[in-house]
This record gives sequence, C-alpha cells and structure tokens, in this order.
Amino acid sequence: MKTKYFLHWALMLSLPVISQAQTMQWIPTPAQSALGKCSDQSTKSGLTQCYVLEYTPAVTGVLTSYTTGFLVSCTSLGSAIAKNQSCTMTANNRVLNGCDAFGKVLMNSSGNSGTITNNQIVAGIPVILHQVCLTIPSGETVTLEEDPVTDLTTSVDMGNNMFRTEFPTFETATFRRIRYDDATHSAFLDFKGTPAGDLVSQLDWSAKYQGEGLTYGIERSFDGETYEQIGAMEGQADDQQIGIYSYLDKEAQYGINFYRLLQKDDKGNESYSPVREILFEEHPFAVMASPNPAREKLYVQIDHAKEPGVFKLIDVSGTERLVGDFELRESNLTIELGQLEPGVYNLQVKSGKDVYVEKIVVLR
Repeated sequence: MKTKYFLHWALMLSLPVISQAQTMQWIPTPAQSALGKCSDQSTKSGLTQCYVLEYTPAVTGVLTSYTTGFLVSCTSLGSAIAKNQSCTMTANNRVLNGCDAFGKVLMNSSGNSGTITNNQIVAGIPVILHQVCLTIPSGETVTLEEDPVTDLTTSVDMGNNMFRTEFPTFETATFRRIRYDDATHSAFLDFKGTPAGDLVSQLDWSAKYQGEGLTYGIERSFDGETYEQIGAMEGQADDQQIGIYSYLDKEAQYGINFYRLLQKDDKGNESYSPVREILFEEHPFAVMASPNPAREKLYVQIDHAKEPGVFKLIDVSGTERLVGDFELRESNLTIELGQLEPGVYNLQVKSGKDVYVEKIVVLR
C-alpha cells in the first residue's frame, strides 16, 4: 500500500513537472507512524511534543539534500529542543543556545545523502524530512521562525544531468501547551516575563474569556515564598477572542524577581498562573564586537565574565570555523579573520551559563 510519503519511481516518471509553489511547514508527528528514523515520541504528559518538517516540492526527482535554519523561542526552562533529527538522510544538525543572550535558539535541521531508494519526490506531493521534539512547560508557547541568514533550500536531481535548487516558503509555527485549572476550567496561555530595561520587568500573558467580573492580580516576590500584589487588571470582555495582557513592573530589584498571576471571577473562584522568574544582575555579562562588518580583524570586548570561556565563529552551515579560549580576566580579544571567506557568521561567546550570540559579516 502506497502512502504520500513513499512513492513508486514509475509513478514519478509518468508525471509531468508542474509549476507550483514549494513549501515547508512543521506539523505534529502523525500518531503511530514511522517515517524513516522518525516516529511519534511525544510523552503522555504532554511535556514533550514531537513535530515533523513537511516539504511539498515543485519538481519531480531525487531529493539529495536540504538545509534549513530556524530560530526557536525559549521557555522558562531554557531551550525547548529535546531532539533534532533527519528522518531519511544523514543529519547535519547544529543547535546554538542563545536563551540567556537573546531568548532564542538557532537550530540548523539539515540532511544530505539522499538516494533514489529513500528520497524520491513528486511535484505537489508532501514528504517528511525532519523531526524535532520540544519540551514545553504547562501554559507556555514555543515558536519556530525561519532564520533569515541560513534560509531554507533543497537540492533535487531531476535526471538527465538536470538539477534544481528550491527555496520553499515557510510561515512561523507556534506550538502551545495549555495549562488548565480544574476548578475554574480556565486556561493561562503564553505567560512570559522578560527584562524590558534597567530594573523593569515586562509581563505578557493571554487567557480565554471567562465572563464578566474577571480580574487579574499581578504578584511579585523577591524570595519565591512571600508575594505581594503590585498591580491588577480587569479581564477583557469579549467572549469571541482570547484576551491579551501586558504589565510593566518598574520597581524590580537586582537578583531574581518572582512573578505570578491570581485570576478571580465574580463567583469567588481563584486560580494561580505558573511562576515566572526574571533575573537582573548588577554587573551583567556583556560582549561588544567591532567592527561589524569586519575585514581582517574582529575586536571583542568581554565584560563581567564569571568563568573562563570560549569564543566561536560559526558559518551558516553550522561548521565551527574559528574557536578559541579566553581567561577569566581577559577582557579584550583580537580575532584574525584572514582564513575566512566573505559571508555571514555567528559569533558565540560563552562563559559558564552566560552565552552571547551575534551575527558578524566578513568582507574582503
């Protein structure tokens, strides 16, 4: 029995090449399905959820390789990526954790070694390329957006010494794990806390409409045990939509600030959101790289490193082109760029749990 993922070569030869758009999208892994090396590995608790990258080609032939890059948002636990694997090819993957630096992870999900046996494709017929499993805490959201530097490409051998490179379109994917409160049947969605300036915390959340009289109390703690209410907001009265809320706390302190939401309705029902932590350091880890674009040398200034660390320059394929160490009190680095080709690279500077990532353009 044939499926849309495994096609007979004779059928491919009988079909004309059709001019149509090529696309990629992340979809939930089909339940009880085995797609090459990939299968549904989602946990029963829902904490880990698995998705596959579906590619719809515009041409018929043999898919020999694909290259993708995605920026994956972080959760309260850090990087959400639990697994990153190619389903039918030799994988060429790379994950650069930038949660502490800018709240996202750069994930390269690529594969090569496509053959006529396992990687035949037909114009307009979707195939599965890759799988990612995400660990998503209750009540949180993870988004996967296209990395504009890496781009999305596929290479197709169309036979008769004809080859085609496709650039599939992609729309940002958003995956949620809703937190339900059994008492009120309410759901907190996307409650996040992020620094928004010097000792300013920004709290963003959304929630399903629960009727008239709904209020949210914003509570803060400096020790994680004793909370005080620092603000309140009324629920948005629209039963056709999900309410979107935002609050700024301009009196945060250095160290960890703990936040939670108390939802109340006019019947006296109450429920708490998950707790979010926002850290403000009096002397935070900081990196400054210049010039950018650079030609022969890149000067990197490192401030307030807490441990000896390492710097890397990584090309768009995920290959580490330059790697070096720096000592705890070494604050000024000079990186020679003479051996690098012109192009865009990711500078990664890591000291303990602190990670800084910046795109560097090299010119000649």
